[in-house]
Amino acid sequence: MEPQVSESSGPRPAAYTVADVMRPAATTVETDGHLAAAAYLMNHAGQSALVVVDGADRPIALITEADLLRAVARGADTGRERISAWMNHEPPTVTPDTVVVAAMEIMAAKGTRHLPVVSDDRLVGIVSMSDLLDAVVHSVRLCAAVVDVSDLAGSLSFYRSLLRYPVTVRDADAAFRRAFRQGARRGGSSARRR
Repeated sequence: MEPQVSESSGPRPAAYTVADVMRPAATTVETDGHLAAAAYLMNHAGQSALVVVDGADRPIALITEADLLRAVARGADTGRERISAWMNHEPPTVTPDTVVVAAMEIMAAKGTRHLPVVSDDRLVGIVSMSDLLDAVVHSVRLCAAVVDVSDLAGSLSFYRSLLRYPVTVRDADAAFRRAFRQGARRGGSSARRR
């Protein structure tokens, strides 16, 4: 067996970012819209949340399916009630270069399942908890696919860019060896070569 050697040459691959998983916020609403209009737009756009924007297209709030359900449960007339009465004011936002796990931490800390994505104070997209979880699950599935290789150098080159992992250990029976928690913090999990 070859001795373990840490390989740290070259730049570290970037972790998955919000830009990799966000969706464009193509459907937005304004504060003076009716709840019924928000429900209609959510239904037809296949969204569970809409970003409420001001006149300069800056996100100022979110209106979610849960907000609409709460309004209906309290007897609101959705054809008359305005979005402004039920929206979540000043939602936390992220930028496209925010790391996926950092966005998940913001969601957990703030108790939200959606984050507007902004660049220069302008809305560029929206990301949901399910988008972020899909990215993590996808990364784990890719890692599990690395089972046996005959060309270690070629495989390392291929999987390093695909998984966006640095090579932390290189020996006869392991190429990418990382604890799940370490990998998850950077947007992925561990992969072993057997």
